[in-house]
Amino acid sequence: STTLFRSAAPGPRPISPGGLVAARRVAARFLAGYLPLLYGRGSARSIVGITPDLRRQLIRVRGLVTPVERRRHPRVVSLTVAEQAPAAVLATALVADGGVTTYAVRILLRGGRDGWLVSSVDGG
Repeated sequence: STTLFRSAAPGPRPISPGGLVAARRVAARFLAGYLPLLYGRGSARSIVGITPDLRRQLIRVRGLVTPVERRRHPRVVSLTVAEQAPAAVLATALVADGGVTTYAVRILLRGGRDGWLVSSVDGG
């Protein structure tokens, strides 16, 4: 017998709620190392949960930190995650450091066989 209709190959599955929780946890650990780096008190080598490419970029691009910025103590006031693709999550953190306003840090996480890794960061 001939099959007239074939079922489509299953598409990529959405990220499970547990996967989003895991990605959020990695983003929070990343921020715990990244924010001190931004304020001149950390090392890119000590940041966990990032791709080798991002680590190299952070080592290469050290920003200038003013004495006022160095005295500030950044803290994450909110952290949200949203699925961007089957293996990509965008995390957005709002950070307060005692300055005039809060600012956003956007983090792209990629899922792989070893779990979630931060592949890029924007803001700060």
